[in-house]
Amino acid sequence: MAQERCYDPRDTTLKFVNRKDEITGDDYESLRAEMSCGHAVTPESVKGWCTELLRRKQFIFTCPAEINGMTCGKEWTYHEVFLDRAHRIGPKPSDNQDNGKPRVFIVYFHYYTDKERASRWGAVNRHQLFHQERKIYIFPDYNASTAKRRAAFSNMRRNLRKKEVQFSLRFPALLRIDFGGKNLQFDCPNKAQRWFDDHFLSE
Repeated sequence: MAQERCYDPRDTTLKFVNRKDEITGDDYESLRAEMSCGHAVTPESVKGWCTELLRRKQFIFTCPAEINGMTCGKEWTYHEVFLDRAHRIGPKPSDNQDNGKPRVFIVYFHYYTDKERASRWGAVNRHQLFHQERKIYIFPDYNASTAKRRAAFSNMRRNLRKKEVQFSLRFPALLRIDFGGKNLQFDCPNKAQRWFDDHFLSE
């Protein structure tokens, strides 16, 4: 069973309030924070709503609280939705200029599980993510050493795709292959290549 998320009472960046959750209406005992829009929430209600927005391919997080029949609709900051930090790299292109180069955003997730979920979701929907008619790509950000180790498996991964063999590349650089009812793991590209040659080279 997944552990319910709770706010850290020592977090001085949040304002805690003694009110019901104004997204779900729940009033069970739980620490609640007041968002920048003024409404009280729990981490679970924020997660649920933001997940729903992402499912709709909406990337601006706005408050869904309804007060007197009116939806709040005010935009939340990235920090409020449990991103420790998010910043852009490079200058913002002018409205009438598009040089075709993508603008990079670096995002630091508060929870590792959220990072993994975003990575998987981005991989599955990589041909369908758009914001203001511009395509969005989601990639994990690794340091140079880890990126180099993972890149060493690139040829192996292409070969496995051609043979329609299921595989995954685990962090930091562990190739897992599901083949013949067995789960095989390789931390060395050369060993993985020898296994591949033994099973497919003669075909």
